[in-house]
Amino acid sequence: MHGPLIQEVELEFQSGICSHNGEPFTGIAVSQFSDGQRRTETPYENGWRQGECKSWYPNGQLRELWHANDNVCHGTRTAWYPTGNLKVRGLYEFGSVIEVETWDESGSVATTYHNDARIRAMRDWAERGKHWMAARRKPEFDVNIAEATRIQANLAKAVERYDVLAPRIQHVAGVDVAYAKGDDARVYAGVVIINCETMETIETATATGVATFPYTPGLFAFRELPPLWTALEKIHNKPELLICDGQGIAHFRRCGLASHLGVLLDVPTIGCGKTRLLGEYDEPGPQRGASSLLTDAGEVIGSVLRTQDSVKPLFVSIGHRVSLQTAEQWILRLANQYRQPEPIRRANELVCRLRTDDTGAN
Repeated sequence: MHGPLIQEVELEFQSGICSHNGEPFTGIAVSQFSDGQRRTETPYENGWRQGECKSWYPNGQLRELWHANDNVCHGTRTAWYPTGNLKVRGLYEFGSVIEVETWDESGSVATTYHNDARIRAMRDWAERGKHWMAARRKPEFDVNIAEATRIQANLAKAVERYDVLAPRIQHVAGVDVAYAKGDDARVYAGVVIINCETMETIETATATGVATFPYTPGLFAFRELPPLWTALEKIHNKPELLICDGQGIAHFRRCGLASHLGVLLDVPTIGCGKTRLLGEYDEPGPQRGASSLLTDAGEVIGSVLRTQDSVKPLFVSIGHRVSLQTAEQWILRLANQYRQPEPIRRANELVCRLRTDDTGAN
């Protein structure tokens, strides 16, 4: 870890972010006992704990050693008694316990814990390859309207309408689809991954398909998912957040494309449409950040958010594992220049270019 060595007391901590002189800290924070003996040593990168974190007892014996990734334990964590005997040894995955073993001071094993389900999933992952979608079962696309309606209703029950987000989000995906002009069966899908800290595009992928599912309002996901799934399989950087140019729970059965994808991929998603599918609302104020609730039969299903001054608002809704308030915050953050947030604006440009190249359409 490069960067300065700073006394921990000189740093500020707010919402899990470590700062020094008002800037996210990169370097090593240290503290000492009253006799000058090293007490803790914690590496930081852009305000987040990152790397090997160490602490000691007053007698100089190592007390704890663990590996931090984006502020949480990822990898091994080992702790000792002042005598040097093992106290705890564990394996973690982004803060979640995989297995832990503890000892009493005499050296006898006290407890053991194994997260068998997660261990099996990790083993399956290793066997099937490292691609982030390898553990996701490809959905069934060859269904009729009745089957699709049933699938959609079941997926709606699995939608989580609260925040279950990574401690640090860096890769955000935008997905969009376009139809060939004059041919609503030919579908173009695009995925764009951006680094939300630099706003740079780091990866794109496209796919073209022929929709076989009937053109049925409320069930467009079954026309658009096959090429989208193919495009997503080409993406190597797993997104921590995915934004769809479309609806989430602002949908007849509370399961638009964003919710559908979120549940299938087990990824937090947001629906962000340019037009309303259903619901009632009051026009939000003219300034950027103004919003009003989108409701259907008294239920809040989204918000109407103005992302730029005096520009038409967007229709934002929960997709999966993102609350409405957090969804609004992310859309505003990523719509820093234009009406649409950058991931889906760039995805839209991508599919329009694909369609033009394929058909010569203007």
